[in-house]
Amino acid sequence: MMQASLLTWFVVLTGACAAKQKHELETMAGEMSSAIRRGERIGFESYVLPGYRAWVDGNSVLAPGSRDAWAADLRAAEATPGALLFLAPDRPVAAVRVLAGWRFDSDPSAYYGQRTPRQALASFVLATLNRRWDVVLELAPSRFRSGLAEADLASMWDASPRGDELRASRDRLRRNLHGVLHIDAHHAVLRSEGEAIARLEREGERWVVADF
Repeated sequence: MMQASLLTWFVVLTGACAAKQKHELETMAGEMSSAIRRGERIGFESYVLPGYRAWVDGNSVLAPGSRDAWAADLRAAEATPGALLFLAPDRPVAAVRVLAGWRFDSDPSAYYGQRTPRQALASFVLATLNRRWDVVLELAPSRFRSGLAEADLASMWDASPRGDELRASRDRLRRNLHGVLHIDAHHAVLRSEGEAIARLEREGERWVVADF
């Protein structure tokens, strides 16, 4: 059972001021509604993440007979503050604030999870520290897993000339697990102070680490 004493590191990522966030959402919704009413595709799509634009039926939204209805329906209902809990220095878990208080937004018991990009990065750090090469293999993109065995990974990290470089990159990732994640439908980038620390890809329902 998880002990309360493990909840030692707490970093708020999106802020705790729901009123301010809702105001920002209302402003965005108003600007997007105006773009729809004017039939401006570029203005409308600028509020959609690039990875999701292909899934948005812009022709229907911007059709002359539909603009007013879409624009009227677009309004901000609620802003939900988010946070990042560290159960240990290498175990970040997402949390959200609801009416009843703060609640986990992902499974805190998933030691080597891959459901979210941050979960996959934490799993990668832990797996390499614990020499769980079977887990590291599962965290690699499928194009890299072909023909690669656990023994190959062990040799690469422990005995090859690249070992020091790999461990140094892993340690840098470990120090920046709290960094900002930029996510679209199929890719994610972890950044810290404007620098890309790691890149991930989505494979089905899980995330894999493509570069670090």
